[in-house]
Amino acid sequence: MSHPLPPAETVDGVPMPVELGYSANHMWLDVTDDGVAHVGIDAFLGRALGQVERISYVWQKGHHRPTAVVTVAGVDLEITFPFPLQMTSCNLYLRANPGRLTAEPYTGGWLFEGVPEGGTMQNLAHGEEARGWMDAEVKRISEFLQQLPGPNGPTAADGGMFSAGLARYIEREQMLALFHEFFSPYASRK
Repeated sequence: MSHPLPPAETVDGVPMPVELGYSANHMWLDVTDDGVAHVGIDAFLGRALGQVERISYVWQKGHHRPTAVVTVAGVDLEITFPFPLQMTSCNLYLRANPGRLTAEPYTGGWLFEGVPEGGTMQNLAHGEEARGWMDAEVKRISEFLQQLPGPNGPTAADGGMFSAGLARYIEREQMLALFHEFFSPYASRK
C-alpha cells in the first residue's frame, strides 16, 4: 500500500484500523491524500475465509464495482466492493500467494487500487460507528452459527469468536448462506 497504517485497534478480537472506511459486507477503503484508494477485506471476513486456495479478478481496470472470486474449501465466493471505483490495478501478487489476503488483510492483502467516486467515503462506517457495527457483527455471526445444525457449530461453547477458517467447518450450503448474509455486496448494517 502507498502508506503504512498504524497498529490496528481490536473489536472483540477483530483487528480494525480506525482510519479506514468499512462497507457493510466487510470490505475496507483507504484513500490517500492524492485521491488514490486501496480496497481489501477486513479481518472478520478473513477469519471466516481462512485458507484461500485461489483468487481471480473479474476486472483489472476500468470503472466497475471491484470484484474478485476467491476459492475456499473448493467453493468459489464472489467478493465485491459495493461502490464503483475507477480501477487502476489489482494486487496480482495475490494470485501467486493467496494466503496474504487473509493473513495480511490491511497491508499486503489489499485487492484493488483506484479512484473512488465522490461520496463513497460517506457511505462507509468510520471510527466509533465502525467499532459499534463490528461489535454487533461479532454477536450476530455467533447467533447465526448457533442456528446451524450440529452440536455447538463452529463457535466457542461460551459464545466467543467463531473458529478461524470457518469455511472449512461448515457445509457448502451453510457457507453460501453465511456469505450471502454477511459478505454479499447487498449486506446491510443491521
